[in-house]
Amino acid sequence: PPAANNQEGQQRVPLRYLTKIWREADYWAEPKEAYGKRRLDCEDYAIFKLFLARAAGIADDSLSIAVGKLRSTGEFHAIMLGADGPSTYVLDNRSNYMRDTDTYNDFSVMYAVDLTELWYYPRAYRNT
Repeated sequence: PPAANNQEGQQRVPLRYLTKIWREADYWAEPKEAYGKRRLDCEDYAIFKLFLARAAGIADDSLSIAVGKLRSTGEFHAIMLGADGPSTYVLDNRSNYMRDTDTYNDFSVMYAVDLTELWYYPRAYRNT
């Protein structure tokens, strides 16, 4: 289940800041590579959680990664989204719990990707 996937991702690999891990300003690690380092930032967590969800048998068309800004801080951030019927849930490295997208209010999506498509939300760029 998605909730177990979120907690497993949180427990396996601790959050670290990107430049301390990869010595690059913006590096997106593959799951195996990130797990080998045992340290991830937000987009690495989102990728790793998507990988775990796929390994658990969750359908590819139910999974995506969203990139945007936290409204409270203005920081760029990435999350994993998992659809379950009519509901979509957020798996975020800042929490051990899944949140329904209806209650996840501190995030403005700039773009989202799944395994086949990219969605761009130009209105989110207005206040960057």
